[in-house]
Amino acid sequence: MELGLYGVRANVIRSAGSPDARGVRAAIGVHAGDAPPEQLAREFGRDTPLRRAALLTEVADVAAMLASDRASAMTAALVNVTCGAYIDV
Repeated sequence: MELGLYGVRANVIRSAGSPDARGVRAAIGVHAGDAPPEQLAREFGRDTPLRRAALLTEVADVAAMLASDRASAMTAALVNVTCGAYIDV
């Protein structure tokens, strides 16, 4: 509210964690071996509506869009990039 007059926008990206993140992948590697990120994403998200988890590139794509002029009217928004792991109501 205070900085909107100056064109400052603030949004939140909600992620449930990405199986291809370095730390997450290292932890999973101990148990899953050298499974490809796509397989890990499916395993991570098998209980989500999309049956997978968002990869880091997908979260980054949303961040880039939010920082661009295409989202110039968005502020104070929570953007859900969880493949449905968390459902906004």
